[in-house]
Amino acid sequence: MLVIQGSADPVVVRANGMRAAQVWAARTHALPGPARLVRRGKRYPQTAMDWFASKRLQVSLREINGLGHAWSGGAASQAYSDPKGPDASRMVWTFAQRQFELRATRVRHQIENLPHF
Repeated sequence: MLVIQGSADPVVVRANGMRAAQVWAARTHALPGPARLVRRGKRYPQTAMDWFASKRLQVSLREINGLGHAWSGGAASQAYSDPKGPDASRMVWTFAQRQFELRATRVRHQIENLPHF
């Protein structure tokens, strides 16, 4: 699960992002890694935190520092979009791609280890 939360969102309470991540982590028996600050160029910095179970990423929380109630990294011409934030679309794609690659690797491994008749 990927959670993207703006620290300055006046609509969605800031604590909701962390709580959603914690609930999913508890459900998957995942343990938190250390929080880290990520900065990329002139975009808003983000505080990143990941939870793992059996070395597999289960939950990723990205709290965008300074982001209000908007799509992070979206087009300036669009409502509820903030181009100063990191690219949320890219974050979603990267997260999903990583999760599907891990699943495909696991399935390949299972197939390779099937008994031969």
